[in-house]
Amino acid sequence: MPLKVSTLAGPTTVRRGAFTLIEVLVVVAIIALLVAILVPSFNRAREGSHRVVCRSNVKQITTAMILHAMDDAKRGVYVYTSEGADDGLYYLYPKYLKEGRTAVCPSTRNVVSLSKPASKQKLAIGDLVRDSSGAWQTRLEYYLELTVHPDLSHAAWHRFDDGSGPNNGTRLTNRGGHSYEVFAWHSAGIFPNGLRYDETGRITLKTTKRPSVQFILVDSDQDPDDSGAGGVVLGTHVYNNWPDQATNNHGQAGGNIGFLDGHVDWVTQRGWVPVHLGSAHLAWPEQLARDTYFPNLAKQARPDRQSGYLWRLH
Repeated sequence: MPLKVSTLAGPTTVRRGAFTLIEVLVVVAIIALLVAILVPSFNRAREGSHRVVCRSNVKQITTAMILHAMDDAKRGVYVYTSEGADDGLYYLYPKYLKEGRTAVCPSTRNVVSLSKPASKQKLAIGDLVRDSSGAWQTRLEYYLELTVHPDLSHAAWHRFDDGSGPNNGTRLTNRGGHSYEVFAWHSAGIFPNGLRYDETGRITLKTTKRPSVQFILVDSDQDPDDSGAGGVVLGTHVYNNWPDQATNNHGQAGGNIGFLDGHVDWVTQRGWVPVHLGSAHLAWPEQLARDTYFPNLAKQARPDRQSGYLWRLH
């Protein structure tokens, strides 16, 4: 509306000028530029804080496993393995792990609710052995009756899996579970750092040879090995036990890994294979490792004719 101003010459009417189209466009462009500059910075800061919390989680769970093994005087097992599964953390709660949220990486949508009905289960605990055909089978060792919380009994498929629904064609969200994957077994072989095992078996206090390089826990990577019918994100190829941008807790940047001496390292995608080989773990995609960072990755029959391979990483 017009603004009346009194002067010596008498009242005058001054009209406010509106913004021109060019001025509006300049303001919008400046705002868009600021958003483009600041949003990535905010995202990086947020992911950095998530990694710190995740690192603390891995540290607490790894420490809980070590304490469990030390208390298990007869067998010294870090992880109870039932029916071939080794990602359950239920046996750590509540004696060694006090809160369910410790098992959730903040970079994920995974949810661990201890308010869900728990059940007393008699679990068949076993070790991994070869049968007469040479195939690996779980051999029953003993039974344990434990309280099993469903969200602590297994790892989620990936960072989007909150257990909320069925496979909708683009993401698997129906499994639910915690955010971390347990590596309860060592593989047979002679590895580049000199670590050697003649048989595949469970990692225990007795079988651990180099606790500073052998790990037990890692950011979960349960996603399927293809983006086809059972895939996670349509049009994106994903690999199990490999940091993928589309599906893993921290994308392709890497993951937190908990070692058997209690320390935790952030391991990048490039460092993934050396760390896994150094820990006698062979679950990563071998051909992808050659196609990306390690074209000279080689394996050959062991000269002593024992199980596994002699690995070289140039």
